[in-house]
Amino acid sequence: CPLVLVVMIFDIPAFILGTYSVVNLGNENRKDGSTFMILSGAFALVHLVVGIYIVVKMREDRKQHVEETFNPTTALMAVNDMESGATKESINYKMFASAKTKTKRIGGVEGNTTPSAMSSYNKAAVLFVIITFVWALWQCQNALDWWSSMIYRQDNALPLYMNSSSAYALLLESTKQGVDAIDYFLLQRGFDAQLYQTYCSVATVAAIINSFHDSVNLPVDSNYDPYPYATQSNILNNCTNEYVIHKNESYDGLLAAPYGLGISQTKDLLKCNLDSYVFDVTAYHLDPSIIPIEKFRQDVKKAIENPLGRAIINYDRKSVGQIGGGHWSPIGAYSRHADSFLIMDVAKYKYPNAWIPTAKLYASLQTFDQCGDWNFPDAQDALNETLLYPEIDSEYTEAMSTLGCQ
Repeated sequence: CPLVLVVMIFDIPAFILGTYSVVNLGNENRKDGSTFMILSGAFALVHLVVGIYIVVKMREDRKQHVEETFNPTTALMAVNDMESGATKESINYKMFASAKTKTKRIGGVEGNTTPSAMSSYNKAAVLFVIITFVWALWQCQNALDWWSSMIYRQDNALPLYMNSSSAYALLLESTKQGVDAIDYFLLQRGFDAQLYQTYCSVATVAAIINSFHDSVNLPVDSNYDPYPYATQSNILNNCTNEYVIHKNESYDGLLAAPYGLGISQTKDLLKCNLDSYVFDVTAYHLDPSIIPIEKFRQDVKKAIENPLGRAIINYDRKSVGQIGGGHWSPIGAYSRHADSFLIMDVAKYKYPNAWIPTAKLYASLQTFDQCGDWNFPDAQDALNETLLYPEIDSEYTEAMSTLGCQ
């Protein structure tokens, strides 16, 4: 009984700590959550060890008790002595023979090798061991998972690319959460590689628009007529030509200085292609004094969890351990275990989709762009051929100045 009480004493804190860890993890208090999950696993391990000891000890005590209270050898000798004094025809002989058979059966001499008095106890003991073992393993496995995720979430962690089983395991886990990977599957509807190296924003917006296939009126590309599909050509329309970037048959402002689209331009590109009565497009410049990492994580998660919400980012590749500079891509999923976001890289020829730790991604959004904003789209009209396509630093600097870059 004292040992059973010990198991209960360890069970109670294990349950409380396990529950508390889940609550903390849900509230993004990951350090405390992981710590308590590990402690819960430790208590579960003690539960397992003590539980097995109880079973072994009680089996030994039970066996000793049976042997002390009933010695089948002694009883059998007594029955044999009585049997030898009776004739086969007598009632006493038949009674003694029956007693002899029962004695052998109870003592394990004949039939069952284990005394029948022990059989029900054995089943209960085995069941107890199985339940204890499974429960403890589950708790320990949870603790190990969270511990490994803590190691992965170090600030110097590199992207985990979607060309490994570990990366797909995170996606599977996010899928099981129900809402953490909704956008990953919705974006599969029209997720294409960017046509040019300066088209990352355009490819990202096209993927976002196609993911709303059942909620918006998609444009029709002549290559896919009559099927509606947003491409990196047909989303650059009259609206974008007036408010975002100039593009016609002989000129493409995306391929000229300052190259690509900034945050404000990308926001306007989305607004030109989405119904303003249905969608609200908001752009944030990540200032850590205004947007702490907790708010960043929650805002992006809310966008992912909302079937009519999406999140796209313009991040610095070098800050996350990749080659390149500023780059646009949509976010497809969130992993609670790794505290990482799945970046669906539109530069498919360069990198596969990748899990990037939240802290690392957050830092990559705080970098500065030499031309984060400019007098678009008309300022490009003031650039001559040399400044439109600068080849040396001095030409590029002059082009940035003419464009009014900030």
